Amino acid sequence: MITRTAGFERDPVCHNALSKDTIADRLLAVRRFQRFTNEWPWTWRPTDVEEYTAHLRSDGRQRSHSTIRGYHGHVRLFLEYVADPRYEWTAVSERLFGSHPAQVFFEWNTAVHAAEYEGRPGRRALTKAELQRYADDQVAAARTSGRQGWLPAMRDATAMKATYAWGLRRREVIKLDLADFGHNPHAPEFGEFGACPGGRCTSTALRRFSVNPGSRPWPRAPEPGSRWSAKPRRPSWQTPLE
Repeated sequence: MITRTAGFERDPVCHNALSKDTIADRLLAVRRFQRFTNEWPWTWRPTDVEEYTAHLRSDGRQRSHSTIRGYHGHVRLFLEYVADPRYEWTAVSERLFGSHPAQVFFEWNTAVHAAEYEGRPGRRALTKAELQRYADDQVAAARTSGRQGWLPAMRDATAMKATYAWGLRRREVIKLDLADFGHNPHAPEFGEFGACPGGRCTSTALRRFSVNPGSRPWPRAPEPGSRWSAKPRRPSWQTPLE
């Protein structure tokens, strides 16, 4: 088992330009399934997958559908590797144990991606009124009351509104810099904040963003999605963001 997981870690299926965290997650998923079944891969059966899925959904951890599907996908990739005759693990298992690993994760016994949106019903996007209340109103109240901390609150409010306005991802927001913004000829009303990251792609997050696992990073320049995002301009939000 150790030799197989070590080979899986080096295999392009697992290591295809992926981050170390992704590789570690895949190996952890394989070991987690092995501990649950208390069996070796050449004895795994489709019923083990069904029992494992039932365990994930009933152990009180409240895992999401996408999380369970990710666990299934990681172990499926491992079995594709060890059951591939090109890697000769099947011949080695037959010679040593009289059996060999086979794929046991199928569409009919795993969590599938059937819907584009898999968010929980209790979660939704904030409305513009809620953004106003949680952002500007709280900042104004903190500033007029003379309390300390209104400037960090202004920074956080600006970051939250920028996230909604330009459709940024969390990692992109963390790495966002003022130099990433630029003019957008199709939306002149936004001034120098009409596109992010503009034409220079200076943001670490946007330069390193990749939509497909294993593909090379490629930049993107999201445009503001609503007209109210033109409001935060210099100097009201530049200084807090800096």
